[in-house]
Amino acid sequence: MKHLFLLLTLLSFSLTALAQQKVTGKVKDSSGEPVIGASVVVKGNNTMGTITDFDGNFMLDVPAKSVLVISYIGYVTQEVPTAGKNSLEIVLKEDTKTLDEVVVIGYGTQRKGDVTSSVASVKADNFVKGAVKDVGQLIQGKVAGLAITNPNGDPTGSTQIRLRGTNTIGGANTAPLVLIDGIPGELGTVAPEDVESVDVLKDGSAAAIYGTRGTNGVILITTKQAKGVDINQVEYNGYVSTSLIAKKLDMLNADEFRTLYPDQDHGADTDWIDEISRTPVSHVHNLSLMGGNSKTNYIANLNYASRQGIMKKSDFESFQGRIEVTHRMFDDKLKLKFGLFGKKNQMESTTSGVASEVGYMARQLVETRLIR
Repeated sequence: MKHLFLLLTLLSFSLTALAQQKVTGKVKDSSGEPVIGASVVVKGNNTMGTITDFDGNFMLDVPAKSVLVISYIGYVTQEVPTAGKNSLEIVLKEDTKTLDEVVVIGYGTQRKGDVTSSVASVKADNFVKGAVKDVGQLIQGKVAGLAITNPNGDPTGSTQIRLRGTNTIGGANTAPLVLIDGIPGELGTVAPEDVESVDVLKDGSAAAIYGTRGTNGVILITTKQAKGVDINQVEYNGYVSTSLIAKKLDMLNADEFRTLYPDQDHGADTDWIDEISRTPVSHVHNLSLMGGNSKTNYIANLNYASRQGIMKKSDFESFQGRIEVTHRMFDDKLKLKFGLFGKKNQMESTTSGVASEVGYMARQLVETRLIR
């Protein structure tokens, strides 16, 4: 009986192994150029997938007779069966619907299909979902060649963004020019919940109107606009989030420390990491009121954000409001726009650097009264 059970177990393992197949392939566009970063997942199982490399190639272990779903922004999603195939060549077709979208450029707006320069447009439907602290994180991973990093977990810190890398013009300033509704600003100026679209001008022809200020590229942020409606609309969205330490430092406990340094035994057993850290809770609330008619439109927006960092005494609180009124005259030949924006930030932050971190920890230890 034991031999029979062992034989059945081995057969089940063999069948499982046979049920898997290795599939390789290449994803190209209609012109034959490789599509970099295209998503390749098994239909019905989003946890089993990969992305294409710089040559458009991919390799994936999939169940037998499965179907692969290949997708990329701006292209029509395709489903390709893998039955009896170990090598695939997929040609993605451009999504003609996206070609009719309006793209904001330096000289105005154009249909996406008419744009010849290097411009990437990300609409609200494609924004990164979840807890984001500025506009940069909304488009993280959405634009090719745009590197967006968050250097630390400090809620008062800003996202670092690089579009063309470091250059000599402008010295150490390698950040792209940011325009909010045509006015120079920063990624943290406007609330992410109040953004309608983000357009990234990559090459010189697209950003030529901005001169040397556009050397590192240009990011055009368009806030939500009032539509031609006759009734008032109220929109609310918000979220609550928390953070956790991915891995705590491996430190000596009190007994291990006494063994190494018996002359420094002060009779305490305090976990200082627990004393200076916490489980933060952050919440954001956004309220918009809009309305109008075919001639006059208005929008009013209120945003409140309270963010906590994992380290104690790292807090950020922001309250901002925006109101905008648009009026069209002379058969839409003249458009008048009036806008008012206000923002108040209150923050408590740690400093950066190795020496500063040590000093911060020392300050926390002095202020901590609880010693176990």
